[in-house]
Amino acid sequence: MAGSKERTAAEARFAEAQKPFAKPVPATTEQEEASRAVDEKTLRLKAQRLGKEQADKQGLKDKGPKS
Repeated sequence: MAGSKERTAAEARFAEAQKPFAKPVPATTEQEEASRAVDEKTLRLKAQRLGKEQADKQGLKDKGPKS
């Protein structure tokens, strides 16, 4: 009987120690979402910048050198 009480207590301690690992921390998920949003905005802005630079280059080729 003493062995089963000790085992039950050990299992309870183990279960308690495992609780933090049972599910992800919501803050981490929020951080990942914020990071993903920043990455998406960065890619969108980079694409806009590259498009503008390409349009500017095309404009200079069409108009010739400025005097």
